[in-house]
Amino acid sequence: MKDLKKLFEILKDKRIEKGYSFRQLENILNGRDQKISYSTLQKLENGEFNTISIELLTELCKIYNLNYIEMLELSGVDKRLLNLNQESNIKSIEEVEHFESFIVKISGESMEPNFYNGDRLIVDTTQCKEWQFLDGYVVVVQINHEVFIKLVKFENSVPEFHSLNKKFVPIKIKDSDKVKCIGVVTEILNRKIGKIK
Repeated sequence: MKDLKKLFEILKDKRIEKGYSFRQLENILNGRDQKISYSTLQKLENGEFNTISIELLTELCKIYNLNYIEMLELSGVDKRLLNLNQESNIKSIEEVEHFESFIVKISGESMEPNFYNGDRLIVDTTQCKEWQFLDGYVVVVQINHEVFIKLVKFENSVPEFHSLNKKFVPIKIKDSDKVKCIGVVTEILNRKIGKIK
């Protein structure tokens, strides 16, 4: 259940418990690619914001050793989004389109060795662009009425959607297919990822 006041109080208590000043926390976060000022951190703890980015919350949970799922729930992430499965989330995909990011749980072995059954991935819906700009990135893609987590590769200027596990054949797009980018996978919880070569 969303309770930002409680979330911000927990973050404040943990910062004080660790003995960090706002400046020290700013430096730690900047070292983790979170560009945030000490004054913004102060405002956050004082409850002057009505949201917190998933990326910032992820880093704070790591720094403070907090239960990530509990903190996400307090931040207002819908519980239903914490348990989406690759094979069964088509009923819920419309529910996530209005979020800037959401979490999806991997089900199956098609994306091994980088992603394993049960891994939770952060998906950023704002990074969907023209397909050619997503070459080499892992995406959540809707093809017709099915949703997949796949690596985007180009063959003859046409996107193909590849599993990382070589046992699975790529999904080749036909002219009649309806293809939609739902989001770009930006992080495995507790592990950052980037472009896969």
